[in-house]
Amino acid sequence: MKRILIGSITTAHGVRGDVKVRCMIEDTDLLLRPEGVFTSQSKPDRVFLTYKNDLKGDVIVCTVKGVTDRNAAERLRGTSLYIEEADLPALDEDTIYMRELEGMEAVTPEGKALGTVLGVRNYGASDLLELRRGAENYFIPFCAPYLVNVDKAARRITINEPEVL
Repeated sequence: MKRILIGSITTAHGVRGDVKVRCMIEDTDLLLRPEGVFTSQSKPDRVFLTYKNDLKGDVIVCTVKGVTDRNAAERLRGTSLYIEEADLPALDEDTIYMRELEGMEAVTPEGKALGTVLGVRNYGASDLLELRRGAENYFIPFCAPYLVNVDKAARRITINEPEVL
């Protein structure tokens, strides 16, 4: 079964063993499941998180079962958090998981091929589509005015081509 990255522990918070968790999903309850979340894509290791409070943006503060001091919490820094793909909630017809964009063809409204989507990246400002055309990789913002349409059935994204390309 494939596991999906849904968050990561970024650092300790305070002296009692709390951690900051960066959420990569809208539904933070997926991080707080009673059965825990995996800390590896393949191993059975899990952590059990309990919500404490929101911080800024996509970061929440959690307690980790069995972690009672800052030193233990710091050892969890950088831990990736996963769930089984089958445990993801079903989406509305007009909604898509970012991972589903991988492998889609990107074209202009006129049909000009822009490349194949390698993934979605975010370096702070907004989501970027990483595209490969030939031997070259490049990025296009995944937002208006560039994004025109995502056709899940045809596995095609229509994008207004930026002038710099």
